[in-house]
Amino acid sequence: MRKNFALSKVIPQRKKTVKFRYAREFMEMSDRYREIRKGTGRSLMDTCFWCGHKFPNGEKMWLATREKGANVVLCQTCAES
Repeated sequence: MRKNFALSKVIPQRKKTVKFRYAREFMEMSDRYREIRKGTGRSLMDTCFWCGHKFPNGEKMWLATREKGANVVLCQTCAES
């Protein structure tokens, strides 16, 4: 589990930074997970919030809580960077 960290990247003309309270391993992506999320009417959360990586079945997702806003999922590379 990581606590109180930030991710930054350079976007043309500016730098984007999002602060997180924590991130921890959440669960593996599966067809069942996609089916459940589809029925909620909310975001499918099937791609990494930060880099846009689409999760294949079996890949671990990390749940991250932003300082301002809702929970998001991150890929392992982004969560550990």
